Amino acid sequence: MNASADSHHQLPLEPADALDVMTETLRWFETLDDLPSPTPGSQMDGDDVALRVDPLSYLVRHFDSAARENVVAVLKACHDAGLGGLDELPTMALYPQMRAAIETAAWGCWLLAGGTRVKRMNRALSVTYKDANDFGSAAAVFGVSWKASDIVDRLEEVRVENRLQRALSDPGSTTDMLIEVGRKFPNHEQQSPLGAWKLCSGMAHGSRGMMMDMSKTVDLGTVDSNGNPHMLFSLDIGPLALFGVVVERLLRMLRELYDDAST
Repeated sequence: MNASADSHHQLPLEPADALDVMTETLRWFETLDDLPSPTPGSQMDGDDVALRVDPLSYLVRHFDSAARENVVAVLKACHDAGLGGLDELPTMALYPQMRAAIETAAWGCWLLAGGTRVKRMNRALSVTYKDANDFGSAAAVFGVSWKASDIVDRLEEVRVENRLQRALSDPGSTTDMLIEVGRKFPNHEQQSPLGAWKLCSGMAHGSRGMMMDMSKTVDLGTVDSNGNPHMLFSLDIGPLALFGVVVERLLRMLRELYDDAST
């Protein structure tokens, strides 16, 4: 296993150390190829044939690709800036991409960790069902001619064909999914998928308290009319380096599960 994935980095990380972690993590991501199609006759091939509308391997490969694209964009931005250019990077804008990387990698793990074919199929159907309804709602707002019911009807056909007892429904909350996936992680709090996702979410949503805790701050030496100090905030890449390791661990898990099921 790569040292970055197997190490127990903890905050705070000095910028130079954080860049070293990012460089090592980025190097691993850049060695990855797209996941292959499942081998005919494999467990996943059977899942795909049974699902047919939105095969499990398609969903997992999409999540894998989305996670890699987002995390590599964040790591490259920091790596290319280097120590001398970090102050030019935005304080909060990289966190939504890291959040998306954590979330999509974890959804891929969740789909593959279903256990039985019935459970994996129910999970895959629930993800496609939610996507269809979410896009249908957005399409209606913007006047796009697209009906979620067309996809939902086809999903229902698959459910009935395979005698699945569970009715079509959303997959549940992202929080619950991250808790389940996180149980497979060693007990290192700062490297838990849920904890990392929550911190990224706070920064993505502009939480002032989160920004004060997770950014570099400089007291400008002046105060406002209420006596509150004027502060200057800038990016601290330490958390992003740590969260990149979380994504690496998730994608290692995803790819191991995918390889086991598709060959």
